[in-house]
Amino acid sequence: MSVSGVGLSLLLASSPASPTTTRLNLEPILLGIAGLAGAGVGAWRLAVADARYQALQEIPLSAGSAAEAASRLREARSFVFQGKAETVAGVTLLAAGATLVAGSVLWLLLEGVRTPDWLVAPGPQGMSVVGRF
Repeated sequence: MSVSGVGLSLLLASSPASPTTTRLNLEPILLGIAGLAGAGVGAWRLAVADARYQALQEIPLSAGSAAEAASRLREARSFVFQGKAETVAGVTLLAAGATLVAGSVLWLLLEGVRTPDWLVAPGPQGMSVVGRF
């Protein structure tokens, strides 16, 4: 190895590594926001279900005729069906939202608020990912 080759290798070895650029880790934050929105919609659906059950309690129990009794029974069944459907939708959305928020928090705890920057670049042969992992 020549003297200039040794000098170049020492120069390259002693130079500091290029600083790693970082960016704000938006993916888990957006996931958490989506989870909060889903949980909010689920809570709203549960409130609607409660309103349906409250309306069911306001139906009079006595009827003057058989036609009126049948009408009240149809109305009561409708409120029960709507209340059950709203309850299932509300609980499902609330659970899904809570799961997304928990996943977001776990992601942020594992990866941090700042993450190394990366670049996805299209090329003639396809996509390439450039960055430090």
